[in-house]
Amino acid sequence: MSVAPAPPDPPDPRINLADYLHHHYLPRKTPGWAEGTRAFRSWAVDSVLIPDLGHRPVADLSLAELERWVGWRAITPFATSGNTPKRATLDALLNTLGAALRLAMLDGLVPVNATKGIRLPRDISDPVCVWTGEQVRIFLDATAHTRYATLWRVLFATGLRRGEALGLTWADLDVTRGTVTVRRSLQSHSRSGAYHYGPPKTPRSRRTMSIDRGTIEQLGRWRAKQNAEFDKRGESVTSTDSIFTTASGDPMLPCVVSDAWRAAMKRTGLPRMRLHDIRHTHLSHLLREGEPIAHVSARAGHGTPYQTLTTYAHLIPGDDERTAARAGTMFSGDADAHDAQTGGHDGPDEDGGGARIIDWPA
Repeated sequence: MSVAPAPPDPPDPRINLADYLHHHYLPRKTPGWAEGTRAFRSWAVDSVLIPDLGHRPVADLSLAELERWVGWRAITPFATSGNTPKRATLDALLNTLGAALRLAMLDGLVPVNATKGIRLPRDISDPVCVWTGEQVRIFLDATAHTRYATLWRVLFATGLRRGEALGLTWADLDVTRGTVTVRRSLQSHSRSGAYHYGPPKTPRSRRTMSIDRGTIEQLGRWRAKQNAEFDKRGESVTSTDSIFTTASGDPMLPCVVSDAWRAAMKRTGLPRMRLHDIRHTHLSHLLREGEPIAHVSARAGHGTPYQTLTTYAHLIPGDDERTAARAGTMFSGDADAHDAQTGGHDGPDEDGGGARIIDWPA
């Protein structure tokens, strides 16, 4: 009969942060983390928190000290890269420390979480870049004959995270219904072929979304190309194979895809944009076009519509002018006429017409 492991000894009241992180926080929390979270928080602990604060007793960490540390860390380059942290990285570091101090509260080491109430410095890093529809079309036209053309199209059409797209199999694509389902994420920190599949970022990231017919047609052409490549090796593409593969049939790796993105973007001469900003471009475009926030949030896999709104609302330039113009119709009578013509709503009917039959490769 198996016996449950003995509970760990309670931490010493004067334990320093380094020992607490290594002997209590990481061992107790790591099993419940996704691979990406595990990798980042292990790096945060070993490369930042312990070198910066590891010698300090957990019980002595105060709000004032941690505020000073955040301010110093914001302007101090990392020893490994030589770069100062971006605001998102600084926020993630503070969240990691805050999570450790929440556990320390449960262990009776501290009465309060000293990270609460800390305001991060103003972000002075490069702002998020969002391309216009015309810029997206220029990029897709310029890369139409490359191996990554269909991947770029799917990312722009869905707003999927990089790992979510690379984790797709042909079984996840329903051609008849025009949907794609996210069930897993491909994760790798190397360019040498070491990879594995893990769960999506959050429970709500497991989702099914519709995709436009043009993107499905492009996926069909990509499937035909993939079939031909597999045939040359005496193999057949199955429903469990990855949609996005190399010429040898292996899944495309995240780092390699990011390298290809940067090279392709540089050749086009378009404004510099990170690969993850494709997601920002997709979601902000939907919001700009008036798509209901709840629909956009579900498509993004966000926990709540509030998360979507607070993340992307500032990426919708010019909307305040449109809002002001609509408010002005109260004084001209245009609003009543507009409602009479549209039945009180702005958008088209949900039924966009019957689905077209696509000649899908076997």
